[in-house]
Amino acid sequence: MKYAGMPFGMWALFAGSFQKQLTAVLGYDAATARAITKKAKPQYRQIIRRLPEFEKADRFKMNLVNCAMIGAFILSMPQRPEVDRLTDYYAKSMMTAPMQWFCRKSGKSKFTAKDIAAMKAIAALKAADRNPYSWNMEFYEYPDGSGYEGRFTKCGICVLMKELGLYDLTPALCHLDYTMSEAGGVTNFVRQYTLASGGPYCDCGYKKKGYRKTISHLPRSAEQEPHAQQEGKEDRIGQGGAAQNTASSSCMGYATKTEMLRIDMALLVSLALNVLTGSRSE
Repeated sequence: MKYAGMPFGMWALFAGSFQKQLTAVLGYDAATARAITKKAKPQYRQIIRRLPEFEKADRFKMNLVNCAMIGAFILSMPQRPEVDRLTDYYAKSMMTAPMQWFCRKSGKSKFTAKDIAAMKAIAALKAADRNPYSWNMEFYEYPDGSGYEGRFTKCGICVLMKELGLYDLTPALCHLDYTMSEAGGVTNFVRQYTLASGGPYCDCGYKKKGYRKTISHLPRSAEQEPHAQQEGKEDRIGQGGAAQNTASSSCMGYATKTEMLRIDMALLVSLALNVLTGSRSE
């Protein structure tokens, strides 16, 4: 994968926030935080260089680029962080003012016909059949109209985190799904299984806030058993913390997959230019 373009833009957008949170969350002094960031950049570029290019229609490239960035920072830290502290660090590093704005903007189009069509197109692509660093997803709309679920059977973050020797820290990345869903303001994020915990898939469910109707079970098949009942997921709404760390999260945390995949390069370049000219909010 070429560094120019999205990988460069993502570093420009978020490196400053990642450095800031090294002190605010992980307790490193300013000098050590600068040293970690300086060491992480060439590590990040090296990881990017050995990744394949993504297909033009594959919208999960950003998820993997984010994984490369957090992986580079972890590998550059003097001490390996615990999952709970890394979860907090990663969420605060990613949720900059521009990212919060994007989540709110994305929330306005959630559950529209265009949104549903995009999700179906992603599911049909099955990019991980050709690129092990991408994702395969199945798409299910809840029968009662309360939302939908993206069910991931292959996860590029799991692949890369294993290669980096950081697989046990994967839950910290995926927990961002809850944070970004909440920032969007229109959904409750629900989950039962994850690939990292040995589950049959990683389910990313988005329920409309305030929806009261009881959810029916989603369709089952022999390959999908055992399937999480939606009533069980109801109990997990908003329990992102300890309950989800126990379950182990392995989806694309970096960014909620179903949220982040909508960012286009125009927005990325615009924000990157703001950073480079000194108007970064973080």
